[in-house]
Amino acid sequence: MDNNTISTDNSHSGSHFITLDKSFTSTETSTFRSKISEILNSSIELVYIDASNVAEIDLSGINEIIHSNYTLSLASKRMNLIYQKNSPLANWASITGFSRFITSTIST
Repeated sequence: MDNNTISTDNSHSGSHFITLDKSFTSTETSTFRSKISEILNSSIELVYIDASNVAEIDLSGINEIIHSNYTLSLASKRMNLIYQKNSPLANWASITGFSRFITSTIST
């Protein structure tokens, strides 16, 4: 992951924050998937994915977000995706319509 980080913060009771920084492409998806897998076997009920700083995202990144939401829901866990209005992720939301089934918070 060149110049990119995926960080986590589980200091909030019952919830967990995963922050995506700069890009979320096929290069970063395996790290993200492993973090989601860890959450599946935990007592965490709600996962916030903060993608508000993502400037580059490809179809692999979008598919990973959709897959993670589905996987978490099978384990009775919830996900909230946070992203910026007018960002590449907002564009993908418009194209794919994923916002119909993924709870999202759009910041300005």
